Amino acid sequence: MRWNRALAHVGDTESRIAAHDAATPKPSPMVGKDIAALAGDLRTVWSAPTTDARLKKRIVRTVIQEVIADIDDEASEIVLLIHWIGGVHTELRLPKRRRGQRNATSADIIAAIRQLVLIASDD
Repeated sequence: MRWNRALAHVGDTESRIAAHDAATPKPSPMVGKDIAALAGDLRTVWSAPTTDARLKKRIVRTVIQEVIADIDDEASEIVLLIHWIGGVHTELRLPKRRRGQRNATSADIIAAIRQLVLIASDD
């Protein structure tokens, strides 16, 4: 009976994985020189004042396949492994916040936000 429940659980997990894989968009096949041309213009597009946050999010979703986060307790770091669409992987290590540690927002930013609240909506 336990064996059958375990097999049913495995089958359920495999079907959920298959559904997730089917729902994940496949990267569009691009020619290498097309990607190289886009990469050359990326910094210009990213830093242009006309580039809004939605376009930047689309760019990120286009070039990143997945990000895996893990915690390295020995080094007290958060390890991010970025899988790029082209098959390259990048590892980033960020310091893990210690117990009781806070990132304080500076007083000038808080004052600016209080001013913006008076003239701008959340949208």
